[in-house]
Amino acid sequence: MTSAGSKASFAYNKLISVFENSIIDPQSAFCFGCDYRVPMMHGLISREYVNNLKTDPSYNSESFGREYLSIWGGSSSESYYSYDRIVKYRKLKNPEMCAKYIGQKNVFYIISVDVGRIHDQTVASVFRVNIDLAQSKYRISLVNMYVLGRDIVSKSFTRQALDIKKIIKAF
Repeated sequence: MTSAGSKASFAYNKLISVFENSIIDPQSAFCFGCDYRVPMMHGLISREYVNNLKTDPSYNSESFGREYLSIWGGSSSESYYSYDRIVKYRKLKNPEMCAKYIGQKNVFYIISVDVGRIHDQTVASVFRVNIDLAQSKYRISLVNMYVLGRDIVSKSFTRQALDIKKIIKAF
């Protein structure tokens, strides 16, 4: 039994090992996970307590996810980059939902797609490239990111292909 933490930890590796063993040999291993709703259902914590946590000024979605939703994530404490610091700067201030500069010969868009398989999600990144004709330079800006395959319905490659085509059409 353990709380969720970093995927780069011994506890996560052990969880995966026990989970695999529970499939291969269910007589010798058992794996069970739950979030805050189970203790709430049994009166161990109240809905008001959880709502207070979510509305507290110190609320952190990643920390809440680990402690109350059993979502493993983040990086190792030995990682070169701090996961919490990167997440802090992940929001795009002025995302473009479609091409703003249609028909301009000094602007074009590039869409990069990292296809997730099995456990991973697919991410489409949209970049706007501005060409400075006077200096023959290219300035590239990330203008939007789309995470595809967030649930079982949208995880199929057919559905993701349709979603990618919609993004292409928009840009």
